[in-house]
Amino acid sequence: MQRDLKFNICGIETSHCRHLEIEGIQKRIDITITPMLIYATRYWADHLELGSSAQLGDEVTDFIKHRFLYWIEVFALKSQMSTISVILRKVMKRAKVGFFC
Repeated sequence: MQRDLKFNICGIETSHCRHLEIEGIQKRIDITITPMLIYATRYWADHLELGSSAQLGDEVTDFIKHRFLYWIEVFALKSQMSTISVILRKVMKRAKVGFFC
């Protein structure tokens, strides 16, 4: 996600149209949002459970500060916005038990 998440990941020319109305958008999505990126965006919170260092807290903070909106854009383009709340609940659960300390 550090490498592949970026502003306007699919190079959409305007924000005044729904992405489904943009000609050729599905091809752009398929090329730009790779299966590896989809996996990373969906399951990064699950992988937090495998780590236990304080450095993960720094990594999560960096992600929220610098790539969070780009992460949301991936789910919007893939029409999977409801997945975001499930992932964020997992992250919040880890934070509440002091995982990032």
